[in-house]
Amino acid sequence: METKPQTFTLDKSQIINILEKELIWDKDLKLLYDIVEELEYKGKNVLNDFIQYANKKLQYAVELLQQYDVDINKLSEQSWSNYIVGLFKNWADKVDDNTVIIYGKTMGFIWNPETEEWEVFEGSDEPDDLDLYLYSKLILQNNQNYITLYGMHNLEFVENWRTEGIPENVYFTSKKSIALHYWHANTNDVLVKVKIPVDAIIQTADFEFKTIRKIDASEIKLLEY
Repeated sequence: METKPQTFTLDKSQIINILEKELIWDKDLKLLYDIVEELEYKGKNVLNDFIQYANKKLQYAVELLQQYDVDINKLSEQSWSNYIVGLFKNWADKVDDNTVIIYGKTMGFIWNPETEEWEVFEGSDEPDDLDLYLYSKLILQNNQNYITLYGMHNLEFVENWRTEGIPENVYFTSKKSIALHYWHANTNDVLVKVKIPVDAIIQTADFEFKTIRKIDASEIKLLEY
């Protein structure tokens, strides 16, 4: 049986409260909000236009997230606040597309309407439970595949992977050239190329990843070092 999309709306007072909290820290937002307030003072009912626009976009985002089995009740208040602020800036700048940006605690995820895929646009070295949940649902999507990565690590450490596996919090990159930058003279570091399960890593920055769990030796495919 098909699940009916959940309805999600915010009223005018809730949206204004979100914007007024955030404009304390966001100068660009404050500048745009001041312009809107001036138009409101002149009798132009523009805020109501934004409320309608925001709720239309919110409902689109909710339905999109639910397609990826995301429980929207797990999203934090800050997740929605960040989304509302982004919508307001786009609306004020007359930018209207189907891009959706959803934030966890320390990570950001963007829906690319051209590729119809979710992407990480803001990685994190210290993802929390919400970040890991959204990464699993939006990026991994129960993907059991392997990814080929590079790292610059101590030779003895790499040799131990054959029997002990790779521990949590080990850093890799998808670009060989980036890995080479981490080489240090007078060390026993080696450039390693390895295939590991995609569900064992999280993206920390562009082309950079770290392990988020211990990877058993049986899951590792050492290609070269």
